[in-house]
Formats: sequence, structure tokens, C-alpha cells
Amino acid sequence: MLLGDPHTLILRVLFFIPALVLGFTLHEFSHALVANLQGDPTAKNAGRLSLNPRRHVDPIGLIMILVIGLGYAKPVPVNHSKMRGRFSPLMVALAGPAANLVIAIIASIALKVIAGTTATLGGPNFAAFCSISVPPIEILKTELFYIYTLNLFLMVFNLFPIPPLDGFELVRTVLRRSNPRLLFQIEMNLPQILIVVLLIFLFVPGVLHFVVNFVASPVALVLGVPLNFPCP
Repeated sequence: MLLGDPHTLILRVLFFIPALVLGFTLHEFSHALVANLQGDPTAKNAGRLSLNPRRHVDPIGLIMILVIGLGYAKPVPVNHSKMRGRFSPLMVALAGPAANLVIAIIASIALKVIAGTTATLGGPNFAAFCSISVPPIEILKTELFYIYTLNLFLMVFNLFPIPPLDGFELVRTVLRRSNPRLLFQIEMNLPQILIVVLLIFLFVPGVLHFVVNFVASPVALVLGVPLNFPCP
């Protein structure tokens, strides 16, 4: 990600980091909140039921996203044995991606309002500038595009049914009853599976971008706002 001329790079980071911190913070906070509501206070006791970004953002994971486009936040600790229902772990897992979707929806509404006030030829104006030398409303529009696009990407990426992502909890929920032996074999080989997945994402050009866009683009179509990182 950290490519291009220094001026564009600085602007890209300036717009990208607030969107990423917002997405990470509310994603992990939502995990902690739902876990607590489902009877597991582990995250709350660890100080993770907080909107303070420092509780959730991992500096190394943040830098990795800026450098290679793949990183992580601090995972929220959970104890499934303390949860009330059979589907409680799944609800906790889906809370994070759901939070990213809500953020994207709110950002899309704000973008449509702004685009409507700057409409051209009767249609909304979704053009955004990679600049801070523009009116404040245009800076806000650019930041909203980063918040909107990044949070849709975070939602889709975290729903991949692969460990350790949130989507794998759906696989666990199904296999726990239908094929516990297969689930045991998968969980015994989680480190190897994770390494293979990371190697694919890192060394097969464009695979992560293609898969995320393939799912995120239809969602963006429904929301009525195009995916866009204004700084190339």
C-alpha cells in the first residue's frame, strides 16, 4: 500500500488511518459488548468493553495494513463456556462484521447527502479529491469514502470462513453438531491452514483484492455509493 509519490502517500495515510482506527475499534468493541450480553464478562474484565482505540488497535497490525494491505487488531478474549446459548459464540463472532456494515451504511447515507448538495446535471456528485487544500466539505467527503469503503472491506474480509476470522465461527457452529470429528481435525491444523491462507493472500497477486471486491461491490450497489479510495 505504501507506494507512489511522497505527497500522495502522506495524504493516503492521513485519510486511511482514522477510517481504519474507527473500523477496528467498533469491530472489537462489538465483539466485547455482545460477549458480555451473552454472559461472558472476559472481555469486559480485560478492559475491552471500551471505545478507546488504544484498547483495540495493535500498532504492528496497523503498520502491516499500511505496508502490505493485510493486518490485524487485538483479538477480544472470549470464554465460550460462560456464554448462555448454543449460538452465542456465533452471535459474538458476527457482531464485529455487523459493526463494520453499520459504519458503512451510516457513511453511505452521509455521502449521499453531501453528493446531493453538490449534484451535477441532476445526479449526485460522488467525485472526491485526494487533497486537504479543498473546502472542508470535500475533505469530509474524501474521509467518508475511506470510512465507507474500508469498513465494507473489513466486513467482507472478516466473514471469510477461514480461521482465525469471524466467518469461521459459522463453520464451527455447523460442524460442531454435524461433523465434530472433521471440526477437531481442522482445529488441530489451524496453524498450518493459517500459514497457507496468508501465503496465498501475500503471494498470489490480486487474489485478496478480487475476492473482497467480488463480494463488496454488490453490497455497495445496494447501498447506492461506489467503492472508492480517492488517493490512488
